[in-house]
Amino acid sequence: MKGDANSSRRIADMLTKLFMGEPLNRKSLLESNSKSVVDRDIADIKRVLEDNHSSIILNFNRSKGEYCFNRSEAFALEEVIFLAKVALESRSLRRDEMDIIIDKLLKQLPKEKAKIANESIRNDNTFYAPVTNNKHILERIKEFMGYIDDRQVIKFVHKPAFSNVVKSYIVTTKGGMTFVDPDKNGFVEYEGLPVAIYFSVFYFYIILYIDQTQGHMVVRLDRFIDVKKVSRKIMVPHVENFEESAMRKHSFLLYHGKPMTITFLSEINPATILDRFPGSKIVEKNCDENNWTKYEVVVFESAARMWFLSQGAWVKVLSPRSFKESLREEFKTAFEQYE
Repeated sequence: MKGDANSSRRIADMLTKLFMGEPLNRKSLLESNSKSVVDRDIADIKRVLEDNHSSIILNFNRSKGEYCFNRSEAFALEEVIFLAKVALESRSLRRDEMDIIIDKLLKQLPKEKAKIANESIRNDNTFYAPVTNNKHILERIKEFMGYIDDRQVIKFVHKPAFSNVVKSYIVTTKGGMTFVDPDKNGFVEYEGLPVAIYFSVFYFYIILYIDQTQGHMVVRLDRFIDVKKVSRKIMVPHVENFEESAMRKHSFLLYHGKPMTITFLSEINPATILDRFPGSKIVEKNCDENNWTKYEVVVFESAARMWFLSQGAWVKVLSPRSFKESLREEFKTAFEQYE
């Protein structure tokens, strides 16, 4: 019995080190155990892995005289660095939440490689500056993924951005908009079915289907207030099924307004335009006296407005005329503020 207990403890210690990414030096093992015991322990570990159909393989590096796990599904050094840098650059989580993510990523690597990864992201991590909402985003993601998976209808209060100057609105898949007036404090109460979650530039967003207006709306995850479950069910008509991939082709930051086809000229690098708007296409190259490129893109109206206004003199809208004129008025108003 004592021998069995010693064997179990010894193998448990070996497995713990292996799973932590520490190699087992055969010479060190032989210093405290006989060759037959070491060989039997190694054989037992290999048999357990095989019996459980594990993707982990116990390898022996003859040049180093070390046993180590070869985990085909484990993260490689470059993959951990990639994920860590993307997470840090997103700025979307509180400092304490980001620390948890980075710590777990680094623990996917053996100690020596974890040190390399940690050094690679040290500057990004030291100067990490989270967005200012200070909400527990990971908890909210878990909460709303539960609503989506359970098809749970919720009631909530929302304060739209700029609610003191504009109305909140719901966008329908048919391209029209239903406006809802906020109360005197800028709050609006809704009832809807969460159907998708996506991330874009610092923030997570929830897409909800609102059956009363037969349309979808987008709410930033950190702006939900007083969320409550509702017992009734909402059936989304097939024609109204939300396709996130289609939305991303037509959206820059916001899913508001109706889709419109815009033709414009720009001297910006074509790859930048095509990457920003996945559904865009080049109509003609070197098409004017400035050798600018002509593009065509289908995009939601308010999303397009934000982007074109941000590009200033680097782009020139050709059509539709109504959109071109609205941009002209916005630029005129902005210019007057500096007079």
